[in-house]
This record gives sequence, C-alpha cells and structure tokens, in this order.
Amino acid sequence: MAYDIYLSYGRRQQALAEQCADALRAQGLTVWYEGLAQTSRTAATALSTSRLLVILFSRSSNDSDQLLQEVALADREGIPVIPILIENVRPRGEMLYELGTRNWVPLHPNPASKMDDLVNTLSDLLGVVRTAEQSGKDSDEAKQLAEELGPPVKLPFFPLRASDLVWVAAFTGIFTLMLSVEQWNFLDFLAENLSLSLALVGIPVLIIRFAFRFVTANQKLGRAIPVYGLLSILSGISAYIAYDPFLGPTEVGRDHLRTLLNIARGAIVLNFAIGTISHILMRGYFIAFAFRQRLLPAR
Repeated sequence: MAYDIYLSYGRRQQALAEQCADALRAQGLTVWYEGLAQTSRTAATALSTSRLLVILFSRSSNDSDQLLQEVALADREGIPVIPILIENVRPRGEMLYELGTRNWVPLHPNPASKMDDLVNTLSDLLGVVRTAEQSGKDSDEAKQLAEELGPPVKLPFFPLRASDLVWVAAFTGIFTLMLSVEQWNFLDFLAENLSLSLALVGIPVLIIRFAFRFVTANQKLGRAIPVYGLLSILSGISAYIAYDPFLGPTEVGRDHLRTLLNIARGAIVLNFAIGTISHILMRGYFIAFAFRQRLLPAR
C-alpha cells in the first residue's frame, strides 16, 4: 500500500504523533507511523512507497540512528523530507548536517494546538508532489519542487558560541603560563606571551571550532572563507604585536620591519590553511558518513 505521509517521531511523542495522524486522515490522507509496523522491513517498505517523510523533531531526535537511516533512505528514493520542530531544540552533529539546510515547519510551543496549520501545510506540499507526478516528473524533480516550495523557515546560523570564548581563553591562558614560567615582567607577559599565545593557539582553536560548525550546518566553503580570513588577519596582528609590541614603523630599521611583517604573514597563512584544510577534511568525513548511511538498509 502506498502512503501519502510517513510520520517519524520519538517514542515520547506517541500521543502527538497519533493526534497528527488522526488530523491528516480526517482530510483523506493516508498516513504510516511506527505503531502500525511489526518489523523494520515493513517500515522500510512503507517509507519507500510514501510521498513525504514528515519528522516530528524533538530533543531525542538528535540521538536517533534510525532517523538518520530514514532520512538517507528518503533521499535515496527521492522522497521530500519535511522536519517539524515540536520543541525548542536545534539539530546537532550528523543530524544538523542532514537537516540543517532543509525547510522547517515551526510548531512549538504548544504543537498540539497548531495541528490544523500543520495539516494545511502538508496538504499543500502533497499537492505539489502529486502535480509533479501527474506531469511525468521523476521522484528527484518532485522532491526538489516540494522542498523548494515548502515553508520558507530555515534554522538560524551563527558560528560563534559562548563556549568558543571559554575554549580560546583556556588554551591561550595555559600556553601563556607555559611561556611565562621564568618571566614576571607584566608588560612582557601581556604584550609578548599573551599575543603570541593568541596567534599560535587561541585563534587556531577558534578557527577549528568554526570549521566544525560551518560543516555540520552544511555551509559551503565560500561562506566560511571570509571568516577564516578575518581570524587569520587577527592572528597576524597578534603575532606582530608579540614580537614588537611598542615600536612603530618609523622607529625601526627596514630589515627589522620586514622581519615583523614576515612573521605576521606567516601567522596569517598558517591560520588560513588550518581553517580551509579543517573545513575540507571535516566535510569529506560527513559526506562519507552520509554516503555510508545511504548504503545501509533501514532498520
């Protein structure tokens, strides 16, 4: 039997899932959800023959390997994936990579009171899929149309987190203390060791954390490069200050100034390379992970 909607949810959302299924059936739609199946084979067959994969996304969804496999199977079969945000939570890790750039339907707070709006939205999306099918478009084209015409709600993305500042301060502070074991002059400590630690340790740590966040949010390298470039320039300034904190260009010889500029340039190149290489390697890992999920049978 073919279904209009395959409904995926956590066990704690059983009551909400049943309410959603009842509301959809009342509009004449066919719905499959976990309580109807006895085996994983039945679930895989139901998903493969459904027009939409609808996910009731909650906190527990972030740790669901089964949900990752359902998304992978839906993508392989050309089935549109519509995540419904029923709690105030963000996807993370592999789940953020798979779902972060899709159109989301916000249903919190009080998702049970907004069921009519959800039914209308899903009915409109099903109409897009049916129209595409009737016009002879293949499943991938129908999927693209449904997801492009879906609710234009994207998860906000901003790479900086408060925890990043804690990590930078911790690594910079530890490295500074290591450099200052035998040095107790406050100005030397502040201008030289702290600046050098920030250029060699603090900013690279921040860049690596930003790279992970860009990749897991499925952001392209082109969007990340300006951020890596800006942080790299800051590292160059810090390196310059570390080696010559107080002397200006008019007070030093050309050779000395050239040395300082080479040090700053080296810090910029090093940190920029750390950012781009980390981004490429992490993206390669997540692409390989997603490809592996698509090769696994749904459980």
